[in-house]
Amino acid sequence: MLCCCRVHVKADLTVNDFPDAERIAWLLERMAQVAEESRQAHFACVVALASPEGLVGEWEGAVQGTIAQEPAGTEGFGFDPVFYYPPAGKTFAQMPRQEKSAVSHRGQALARFREAFRAFCE
Repeated sequence: MLCCCRVHVKADLTVNDFPDAERIAWLLERMAQVAEESRQAHFACVVALASPEGLVGEWEGAVQGTIAQEPAGTEGFGFDPVFYYPPAGKTFAQMPRQEKSAVSHRGQALARFREAFRAFCE
């Protein structure tokens, strides 16, 4: 999930109903007047495990970045072309898969889940 505090969305709008290029254009249009220092965003992910008895656990991951002025890169999917990750100096779409996975919200959540699952199985 991409979270941008400067974008307000009507509750009935599901941007996932549109192709990636249209979703990116939609986001950039809404961020067009937002100053560079206010374009903060983060990706968030939660992995949950449940049993018939209920929730076993939840593992979260998040990565901070900003929304770029325009798309860059061809890797990844979704908002990756406009999610600029400052420590790497590039968008997620400009990062090779292994580099992105090492820092991504999904990579973090899955690593935490794997660690807990291994401990549980021992």
